[in-house]
Amino acid sequence: MKTSEQINKLAEGMAKFRQQLKQPALDSDNPFFKSNYLSLAGVANAIDPALKDTGLSYVQLVYTDQNGNASVRTMVMHTSGQYMITDPLELKPTKPDPQGQGSAITYAKRYQLTSLFGVVGDKDDDGNAASQPNNQRYGNQQYGRQYGNQRPPQNNRRYSNQRPPQNYQR
Repeated sequence: MKTSEQINKLAEGMAKFRQQLKQPALDSDNPFFKSNYLSLAGVANAIDPALKDTGLSYVQLVYTDQNGNASVRTMVMHTSGQYMITDPLELKPTKPDPQGQGSAITYAKRYQLTSLFGVVGDKDDDGNAASQPNNQRYGNQQYGRQYGNQRPPQNNRRYSNQRPPQNYQR
């Protein structure tokens, strides 16, 4: 990341911005992964109102290298002339066509903005998760990936000659 020689005014603007930022709810669905995410428009809609009276603005620049890979740099500027510019974020598209490039560029823009401005985006479950009893809130997630979200075997194999249950999968 590159910055102007001084960033005190930029830092003041960012502090005011953070006070004004309202974290957005996730606004888009990914049916392939059965999940929700915050779209680029959702990120911009969270950032833009919070920039008011901070002296801050931003621009995102798209570059293409000699191999046709696109990268994105984001520049945050203050009215004082102070600035910071990210290093290029290059994401290789899964398909080397215009749709793949556009998707990678959008993804890079979204992640640079969320990182620079501290936009998180939370799933809006209408308070359901917080109102569940602790033992129901996370289901089998409490056992984590180590056991494939299944209950761990009752006996630890390192200290026992017993085999794990047949339905136990690693």
